[in-house]
Amino acid sequence: MVGVPFCNETGCTKIITLMKKNDTTIIIDIDSKTIHAPYSDTFSCRESFIVISAGKGSKQIILQRMMQIAFVKWTMLKSKITVAAEKGIIENSELWL
Repeated sequence: MVGVPFCNETGCTKIITLMKKNDTTIIIDIDSKTIHAPYSDTFSCRESFIVISAGKGSKQIILQRMMQIAFVKWTMLKSKITVAAEKGIIENSELWL
């Protein structure tokens, strides 16, 4: 990741979990952690992708993407971390879509 507060670049660990899969629904949860950034032990970014279709063989789907910055420890830098994380997620979403 580039543009992380207090450092120029850091690695990112993602845990991707397939929560549900059937003929009409797929739900994927992603928990991302910037492991070497300052204060990275205080938060993680959680994303969910939900794909729903009308039925088997349907050519139309609905894709919903949700994200949340989840803090597990208190930090004075919460607002700065939140703004930077949301900006990074939006920039990276262009790669996904």
